[in-house]
Amino acid sequence: MDIVNETQNYSANEIQVLEGLEAVRMRPGMYIGSTGPRGLHHLVYEIVDNSIDEALAGYCTKIEVNILPGNVIRVCDNGRGIPVGIQPTMGIPAVTVVFTVLHAGGKFGNGGYKFSGGLHGVGASVVNALSEWTEVEVCDGTDIYKQRFERGDTVTELQKIGKASQTGTTVTFKADPLVFTETDVYDYKTLAGIIKRSASILNIGIEDDAAVEIAMRSRGTPRIANNLLRRVRDFAQVKGNGEIDLNITKYALNALNIDKRGLDAIDNKILTTIIEKFKGGPVGASTIATAISEDQGTFEEVYEPFLIKEGFIRRTPRGREATDLAYTHLGLSRLAPDNTLF
Repeated sequence: MDIVNETQNYSANEIQVLEGLEAVRMRPGMYIGSTGPRGLHHLVYEIVDNSIDEALAGYCTKIEVNILPGNVIRVCDNGRGIPVGIQPTMGIPAVTVVFTVLHAGGKFGNGGYKFSGGLHGVGASVVNALSEWTEVEVCDGTDIYKQRFERGDTVTELQKIGKASQTGTTVTFKADPLVFTETDVYDYKTLAGIIKRSASILNIGIEDDAAVEIAMRSRGTPRIANNLLRRVRDFAQVKGNGEIDLNITKYALNALNIDKRGLDAIDNKILTTIIEKFKGGPVGASTIATAISEDQGTFEEVYEPFLIKEGFIRRTPRGREATDLAYTHLGLSRLAPDNTLF
């Protein structure tokens, strides 16, 4: 009898209608597979796939992927740029439609892409819905446009912020920690997959162990991984038959002064400077930047986050200090403080 009563209570009032991107946030697994590391990486793939579509259509020759401080992802391409004109059906800019409406994009009509990847039109809007915030910049060859979203909602209208002579799209987003169980896991296996995928697009032959070796030295950053892939390819074409195997990869990376921990010449210069010139620290960021002849912003945004993450330096209230790992890595011994008796 109880079961019958419950069935009778199942009426039209029990049917929920989720509007806009609300459905994506309520059931993210339906769109990206999981809310763990696999789903996190899927967000990156979706935005990159949009750029790849432009490349496959013959309009894009450059795609960059960056992991910025705070695990913010930025994807840039030099394609045509997402259209900024008013979409006639919706009455709002087309770029806004792409990021806020499911099944909107240039992949459906006859005038769209002949080849395409991703979720076929839901990619950008799903990434937007599952991100704490998303910003998109579009260059249309004349002007630069920018718009910001937060958890799928539009927070600023499309704004013209400058002039541009080039075209392209830049999408920057931060995965929402309220959705994902982990928002900072970009592992070697995933990076190796990105490298192999890029190699396929560039028509470069690469062995699995070579892709892993590049991934292990790429600082956890897809952009650097892809740059290293191109550099290794150049070595393979000069020193070998064009195919990238483990031996040519190690030879190339060593020639580029990129060690097994992913540290390059500047990273090692930073550590050496802190230890030898400033007795291991503490020392301020501006002082370090001046000592190595680098811009302070570059030091703080490019080099320092990686060195801290890998445990080579640490921040203190008085400045940056080299850790025991830094001394070991450079083969140096930590000196006793000046106030000791030995």
